[in-house]
Amino acid sequence: MVQTDNQSAARIVSVGSSKPHLKAVAFDLYQLCLANQIVISAQWIPRSLNEQADALHRYVDPDVWSINALVFYWLQAKWGPYMINRFASHYNTQLARFNSKYASPGCSWVDVFAQNWSNENNWLCPLVSLIVASARHLEVVKGYGTLIVPEWHSAYFWPFLYSSSSLKPFIKSVLVLPRVSDLLIEGPGQRVIYRSKPSLFHGCPQFNMLALTLYFLGFSASLSPQLESYWIIEPLSTN
Repeated sequence: MVQTDNQSAARIVSVGSSKPHLKAVAFDLYQLCLANQIVISAQWIPRSLNEQADALHRYVDPDVWSINALVFYWLQAKWGPYMINRFASHYNTQLARFNSKYASPGCSWVDVFAQNWSNENNWLCPLVSLIVASARHLEVVKGYGTLIVPEWHSAYFWPFLYSSSSLKPFIKSVLVLPRVSDLLIEGPGQRVIYRSKPSLFHGCPQFNMLALTLYFLGFSASLSPQLESYWIIEPLSTN
C-alpha cells in the first residue's frame, strides 16, 4: 500500500497516465512489481492528515556547513585519507561515509556521539557549540582526526585547545585555511534561516578558519611510521 498526499501520484500508480513520460514511469513500476510478484495499490491521504510525515520529508538540517571542496582535497592529500565525515548530511558530505543529525539518505549512523570514532581518521566540521564535545569524544575513544574551528580567542572552546602560549599536547598540527571567496559553504537550511543576512559560516569570513590535527593515541613523541610523515607541528601564530 502506497499512501500519498498527491492525488495525481495516487492515480498514476493505480491506472497510469495519458502523458507519455508519466505513462512510461507507471509502466516501469508495473513491470517491476510483476517481476517481483508484488501487488501494489495507492491511497490518497489529505495533506491535513499527513503533516508529520510531510514535515520530515521537507526537513533540512539548519546547522550543517562544509568547507570549499578544493580546500578539503588539499587537507585530504596532506593529512588523509579521511575515512568518515562525522557532521554532514546527504547534500553536503565530502566523503562516502558520514554521520548526520537525523536519518539521511546514505548516512552510516545518526547520533554521532554514540558512535566509536577509534581506528578511523575522522573529518570533523562541527557546530561551534560541539567543538569541545567532539575533541572530548575523540579523547575518550583514543582516536584521531582533523577538526575545523574558527580562530576565536575569546570563545568558550579556545582554552580547551590552547593554553598560555602553547597548543595542548593532543594538537599535533595547525593550519590556517586559505582565504578563498567560497571557503565556507552554508547548507540549504542556513540559506533559509539567514535570507536577509548571511550566516557567519558563509563565503570567506572576516576571521581565520583553522584545521587542527588531534591525536589521542598517546602524547609520546614516537608515532607509527605511517603517521610520522604528516603529524608535523605547524605552530599557530599568536599575533
